[in-house]
Amino acid sequence: MPIHLCVKQPNVVSVVLQQKLSSIGFCGSDGCKPAATGLYGINGIARSPFRSNDTFYVAHTFLGGVSLFTRQSDNRLLLDEHITTGEPI
Repeated sequence: MPIHLCVKQPNVVSVVLQQKLSSIGFCGSDGCKPAATGLYGINGIARSPFRSNDTFYVAHTFLGGVSLFTRQSDNRLLLDEHITTGEPI
């Protein structure tokens, strides 16, 4: 099944105030379903290029870090780790 991700990003004020209002969803023929919710402002998302590793990397705009998520069998994303960069991404 192809992976289609959608990111819901709140307005700029919510991002600056570091409110947890962003979310990620998986979309398919049966519609979109939440995969991860309650995230800080998302600035980008990428999937690991390795087939054996279903890890997604999510950059946070003003939080200054990258969160690593693993896709579960029901397409939810489970937070594995957050790497702080100390700089906005």
